[in-house]
Amino acid sequence: MKLKYNYLFLFFLLAFQQIVLCQNVQYWGQTAENIALARTGAAATGLSALYANIAGLTQLESNSVILSAEQRFELTELQTLSAGGAIVTNSGIFGVKIGYFGFEDYNEQNLSLLYSRKLMDKLSLGAEIILLQTQIPEFDSQIAATFALGVQTQLSKELLLGVHLYSPIRVELAEEELIPSIYRAGLSYIASKKLRINAELEKNVDFPFRFRGSIDYKFLEALEVRLGYSSEPSSFHFGFGYSFANFSLDAASSYHQVLGFSPAVSLTYQF
Repeated sequence: MKLKYNYLFLFFLLAFQQIVLCQNVQYWGQTAENIALARTGAAATGLSALYANIAGLTQLESNSVILSAEQRFELTELQTLSAGGAIVTNSGIFGVKIGYFGFEDYNEQNLSLLYSRKLMDKLSLGAEIILLQTQIPEFDSQIAATFALGVQTQLSKELLLGVHLYSPIRVELAEEELIPSIYRAGLSYIASKKLRINAELEKNVDFPFRFRGSIDYKFLEALEVRLGYSSEPSSFHFGFGYSFANFSLDAASSYHQVLGFSPAVSLTYQF
């Protein structure tokens, strides 16, 4: 019975892969902070930029590692597990991340190597090499490689602009199946030491434009609350972050009016 269920679910995944997976492929293993902020990451800074826009890693102040987990629509078959880290050096920021999505009868993995550095005081660039693998038991696994580029510039003391290009050159993952090219541009407005407002536009070449907006409010010195909204499809996001010693714990969820909640959690350690 379980086997029959798994293969029915596998058929669902394959039939609707463009909607369930390809539209969000670059979001594998995003941090709970990113998810709570409706994935507005083009102008993300610090370790959250590891999964959003590598150019923002240049504002990372110390070496960091992070573990994250997300369960789409509360289904174990749509779970994502990821780990990543970044090292600060005089030559720039070096990073790595790995991710796993799926279940026994259908799963996808990725491995990324990242590098970012400041070219000028207000201009940062980043690049990422990405290996992707799709695996279905009793079938051949598919492996492909692509890349991503990011740039951020400080327009003013309060305003940061970020642009991120995911797989700008179309790459074939499997026969007649291309890795989506996704372009994002976003602004982050630092209204005060406590309040940050983000807005972003995204264009997946296979889907309509998406708008994302979010706010991050530091309720207490160690506690932040976050809210966000994303269109196409419409979803709401919320979460919090709590810092203690060298650790940070983040929890979040997105909510789709038909499919329900997608909880996520991340644990960060700085050293």
